[in-house]
Amino acid sequence: MPQEIISERLKENPFVKLNDAVYEHLREQIISLAYESGMRLVESQLAEELKVSHSPISAALQRLQEENLVEREVGKSPIVAPIRYRDCLMLLEARRGIEGQAAYLAAERINDTELEELKRIMLGLKRAGEDGDPVQCAKNDACFHGLIMKAARNKYLQDTFASMQGNIFRYLLYVLRKMQSEGLHEFEHHLGAYHALKNRSACLARDEMIHSVEHMYHAMRYL
Repeated sequence: MPQEIISERLKENPFVKLNDAVYEHLREQIISLAYESGMRLVESQLAEELKVSHSPISAALQRLQEENLVEREVGKSPIVAPIRYRDCLMLLEARRGIEGQAAYLAAERINDTELEELKRIMLGLKRAGEDGDPVQCAKNDACFHGLIMKAARNKYLQDTFASMQGNIFRYLLYVLRKMQSEGLHEFEHHLGAYHALKNRSACLARDEMIHSVEHMYHAMRYL
């Protein structure tokens, strides 16, 4: 039950605020596609479902709107941001510049511990692809790109990327589920960037990262 999930979050971390626990729950429901594109988010219903007051619901929805995961029309309850071709295109255009530059910097700044972690993530991508598991593919993809962003050691790139992460995950998971019957090839799409980072080749890492991001364009026929 949703209210039990909130209680568990608070038990696991007694220092977490109720507002944050509610926000994290609603965010996970949206990016995991449990809340469908365009779903109406009625505060009173959510408050009843989660057994909380309207205040943390309202605060969470405001934060989600700032992340472009929720949309609100004047006089109406907010909705889960629809999955749209044009939004996916804009997201990928932004990713090319941000993640290409991050990969360039990471090739020069990544340490051996991070390279080992990147290798483990690649193995996870390979297994998820072989198992035909879109959720694990999306999770490993998020870890791969997040680690490279961390290794870039640039907080401005990191902050910009963080504001996009929810929608990156949501759109990728949506596409991977549509592609599931054709096979999941995220491992292959990341292999070039991994080797470029391992060899500390900055220009190649940038180009391979852009290529890795751009393969999503070919899947946009599903949107």
